[in-house]
Amino acid sequence: MVEKSLGFKVVKYVQSEGGSAREEVASFAEKWEADEFAKGQSIRRKSQGLEGVRYEVEETAKPKLLAVSPLPKTISEPHQTLGQKPKKKRLTPAQQKRFVQQAGKCSACGITDITILDVHHIRPYAKGGSNRPWNLSVLCPTCHRKAQNGLLTPLALIARPSKGARSQAAAIQEPSQPKTESVQRDANQPSIHLELKPGFMEQGGQISETVVYLEASNRGTVPVFIPSLPSLQILMPDGRHWIPREDWETNKDFPFELRPGRGFSIWRDMGGFVASLKKNGYSGKLKLRVSCKDEAGRVFTGNEILFDADDWAKA
Repeated sequence: MVEKSLGFKVVKYVQSEGGSAREEVASFAEKWEADEFAKGQSIRRKSQGLEGVRYEVEETAKPKLLAVSPLPKTISEPHQTLGQKPKKKRLTPAQQKRFVQQAGKCSACGITDITILDVHHIRPYAKGGSNRPWNLSVLCPTCHRKAQNGLLTPLALIARPSKGARSQAAAIQEPSQPKTESVQRDANQPSIHLELKPGFMEQGGQISETVVYLEASNRGTVPVFIPSLPSLQILMPDGRHWIPREDWETNKDFPFELRPGRGFSIWRDMGGFVASLKKNGYSGKLKLRVSCKDEAGRVFTGNEILFDADDWAKA
């Protein structure tokens, strides 16, 4: 059985005194990728002052041989069409623009002209790659082409979340400790790992604006009881404690038992967080720590992180 497989190519036309020359410069499986590439190349040429060059997107159709296989004797899901896969939603132009603005530069070469930057799927969308931030990168047209040809491995917008907060405690690796009696930890000693980091929320298949997370995971072997949302606090550079209020959201009902290998988060929109910092006189690069106080009164403190309030205010 033969079927036509539709693709798209970008063609460069160069106008000269001798006429017009035509050259195919790139090919793509998706039209929006070809459109973005052509747009980026056109902007780049204009910025270089080159006239008489234009880029156009054209369809290509190549015959594709499909194997014909016999139908199975039974179908486990009668309402599912054979060979049909669930449809995935593509990134909208608004989502792509937001990712580009938040990145602010090419993740490979560092160019900061956001008018030519593209959103790139690290695992190709056509091969099952998701639209989640850890599968996306922002690249200039040159680096985008290198990545598509396998000549470049770009960095993702954010690191893929670990399974620490959702997996068993055995999957969590503790830093190795010298085997001396003075530093040997009691087997029943609680251990809470704390982080403050930016990220994204996914709601109904849509990616939200940037948020800031406070995360706590139990890396010990005994449960810890968390009494309330203000149990998580941020230690400011001047020694003050930043206490989250009702403008923070969470996926837990307090009080609750934080079991070994489990975790929880509280979060709020990044813009509101930065505005609150500035309202209270904090700006620039801040050295912050997250602390957590359990029901027994024990206080756990995370590692120091550097948070640039001015930089996130521009995102």
